[in-house]
Amino acid sequence: MKSSPIESLAPELLLDIFKEVLSGPYVVNRLDSSPWVLTFVNKKWRAVAQSCSSLWSTFIVDVSPNKSFDPRLLELTISLTGTNPLDVYWQSQGRFQDVSSPNSQFLALFQTFLQASARWRSVSFEFHSSFLNSLIPLSYHLDSLEEMNISLSNNHVHDLLSDPEYYEIDGTNLSVMLCSAPQLRRLIQWGGPPLHPIFEHLTEYSLQYDVACGLHALAFLRHILMVSHRLEELTIRRNAFLPNESLPQGNVHPVVTHTALRRLDTNDPVIIMTSNLPQLEELKIKFNNIAFSMPGIIPTIGRSHTTLTSINISAIHLFQFYTDEFIAAIHSCPNVCFINLKDQPDVIVFDFDAGPELLPDVETDGVVAVLRSFIPSRGAVPCPRLKMLNLEVHSYPCVESNLIAIRKSQLAGATLSMIVKNQGI
Repeated sequence: MKSSPIESLAPELLLDIFKEVLSGPYVVNRLDSSPWVLTFVNKKWRAVAQSCSSLWSTFIVDVSPNKSFDPRLLELTISLTGTNPLDVYWQSQGRFQDVSSPNSQFLALFQTFLQASARWRSVSFEFHSSFLNSLIPLSYHLDSLEEMNISLSNNHVHDLLSDPEYYEIDGTNLSVMLCSAPQLRRLIQWGGPPLHPIFEHLTEYSLQYDVACGLHALAFLRHILMVSHRLEELTIRRNAFLPNESLPQGNVHPVVTHTALRRLDTNDPVIIMTSNLPQLEELKIKFNNIAFSMPGIIPTIGRSHTTLTSINISAIHLFQFYTDEFIAAIHSCPNVCFINLKDQPDVIVFDFDAGPELLPDVETDGVVAVLRSFIPSRGAVPCPRLKMLNLEVHSYPCVESNLIAIRKSQLAGATLSMIVKNQGI
């Protein structure tokens, strides 16, 4: 029998092939993808591939409804990983699985998946929220876990008053489970209610929560800031906005000081009003109604003005409702290097009573005023370390005519970037 031509390849080339296979995760139940294809070349290749445990240690378990999956294939995959840390993904594309009526094959897969939890380094779950309780037995079996990503769905909209149990999905039990993961540093949750983690050792936390959670979510987020003293990156997003919402009045929610946070990314104006972040370096905010959000933005910038290096603000009618105090707050940041201001005049906001509504175009006098405010005057240089000023606006004659007079040299060396969209497009 003739040997395969690939057997005569130089070792250096074979090594390059194996490095390419190592470049990303593979789907366990796709035998036509790497590293499975290496096992079909010949016996020698199969032996080499199966002896290289690092080839198998980053994988995806795809349990989408239209996919067939033999649980024994997952067992084989896990056995091939040896004792390596695992980076694993449990995903269900198309729709999320509900455990109200699971089939035996699905349960067998899930149990096999959980049995390897002691070696999870990073794990990503995409499933129905009813599966959360199935994770609780993992307590004290997550010694290697550094990162967890949970994407939840319930396949229908919940209302806090009609379905209060939805907002108490064993969050405490799940917190206890994750608190038994001493190496956990990064936690990401998309969808569902906040799960009340109480992790002093987290350095990065991301949450996208249901808008109906309301003040329940706010109390939870304040708790995160109070107990996660090592937290450096925080991303908080609501999955919808209520029409005509307004910020709470008075000192209803005392400000929480967090001295470790370096990066904040949020679309929730209430969060920035209730946090003092004296070491913040990167601020990224995207708001619905800038008119009532501005009172929260200005103090946030002011509290962090000496440390901020990047400011990214995106809002509907940003240049219509800007204020002199807003510009002064930005100018007070001596170390800021990057500023991005983006107007969203054509964003559709969902009104639960009236349906989608298309908001009107923004007024443009503010664009010119904001831009001119960065031109040095009488020796005073706003934001002396500024390297990039980026404005994203719609195209109007008054803006274009005023831009002609503004040159790069007038911005004290900073680069001006204008992303201009034609009106009506």
